[in-house]
Amino acid sequence: MEPRDNVQGKDRLDRCLDAALREYGSAEPRLGLEGRVLANLAAERVSLAARRRCRWVLGAAAAAAACVGVVVWIDATHHPAVDYVASGASSAGQEAGATSGTHEVKQPVAEAVQRRTPPRAPRMIAVARAPRLSQFPSPRALSEQERLLLRYVTEAPNEAVLIANEQAERQKELEKLSGDESSKIDSDR
Repeated sequence: MEPRDNVQGKDRLDRCLDAALREYGSAEPRLGLEGRVLANLAAERVSLAARRRCRWVLGAAAAAAACVGVVVWIDATHHPAVDYVASGASSAGQEAGATSGTHEVKQPVAEAVQRRTPPRAPRMIAVARAPRLSQFPSPRALSEQERLLLRYVTEAPNEAVLIANEQAERQKELEKLSGDESSKIDSDR
């Protein structure tokens, strides 16, 4: 009795799955989805065009400001002095000429104007006062630790050599162990 119930249950499950798949395959897209997507694309296109336009406007404004700055700078640095003076007439002569009906023409006279520039301090080149040494870096005084080490080596040279050899061997062993551990880690990965 159980095998028959099991077969009917499988058939019912298959029918339910087939119905659900048919429903899923024949589903219609939500209403308005296409319209919303197209509206978003159009809005993005418009904002992109506005950003491009803004870049052009800002670029043109920056170029114009740079041109104005250059013109102002050139005008401030290069400014010829031109004075308009009466040509060879004194104030009494001007009054007499005005009564006689002659008109004097003012002509521009370019005068050499010396600009006042602030005095500049002469450039000083620093010359090294200490003589150049033949060795670089130059030798310096020994530190306290270095003096202690030097005293120890001069007092007990054999012991210093033995200690130095032991330290070198320990350093090699540590490097070998650290190399083995790193290879283990790499192989575990």
